[in-house]
Amino acid sequence: MLPDGILGSPGLGYVREWILQNARVLASIDLHADTFQPHVSVQTSVLVLERKTAREMAVESAAGRLTDYDVFMAVANHIGHDKRGNVTYVRDSRGNEIVEEIQETLKEYEDGKPVYKKQRSSRKVVDDNTLQIAQAFRLWLNEQD
Repeated sequence: MLPDGILGSPGLGYVREWILQNARVLASIDLHADTFQPHVSVQTSVLVLERKTAREMAVESAAGRLTDYDVFMAVANHIGHDKRGNVTYVRDSRGNEIVEEIQETLKEYEDGKPVYKKQRSSRKVVDDNTLQIAQAFRLWLNEQD
C-alpha cells in the first residue's frame, strides 16, 4: 500500500520510475478515502508488484524502453464502514437496508456430546466491495497465464 502522494507527487517521480524499472505493476487498486478511518486519513492505493528478472530488465535496457503489459485496475468505493468506523450496509433504491437469509451451523451439546444443528436467520448485507475486487483480480491473473 502506498499513499497516493507517492503515486502522484511531481517530486517523487524517481520512486515511480524505480518501481517501473524494477517491477511489473500487476494491479493498482484505489482505496476509498475512509479506508483507514477513524484513525488515519490518508488516501491510499494498493499496488501489486512482481519483481522483474535480470533478463527482463536487460531486454528493456537494450530496447531503450519499458515493455508494455496489461494492469488490473479497480476502485474500492465501498469498504463496509464510514469515516467514524460505523458499519455501512447495502441499501435499496428507497433507502432500506438489504437483508439476506443465511443458514448457520450451530454447535450444541446433548448429553455431553457435540451436536451440530442448522439454523436459518437473516442479516444485513455489509456495503463492502473489497472481496469482489480480490476475486476479480484472481480471475484476471489466471487469464494472464
